[in-house]
Amino acid sequence: MTQRRSLVDGLQETPAVDEIEKQFVYGEKAAAEKEQPVSRGSEAEQQQVMPQFKGRVPLTTRCRPELASAIKRASLERQLQGVEPSRIQDIIEQALEQWLANNA
Repeated sequence: MTQRRSLVDGLQETPAVDEIEKQFVYGEKAAAEKEQPVSRGSEAEQQQVMPQFKGRVPLTTRCRPELASAIKRASLERQLQGVEPSRIQDIIEQALEQWLANNA
């Protein structure tokens, strides 16, 4: 049977415990594991994005029931056919991008 040791002793013997702790607590990847972020849109578009907005940002709106049903139906039909985009979020994003490009 192995000898028992204190938690502090065990942590001191673990290599790079500070890095492991940061990865666990903050969800950071190790320096070697970090990947370049995937950029969506042009550099000019990225400069227009507010710095607090990273990834996807929740946006809530209301629409008519028939529009919600039509989007849901389109999403389900596209999923069955294997056509992308098929998620409601992706369909709405694509429609908004087109509308903004034409009207903004």
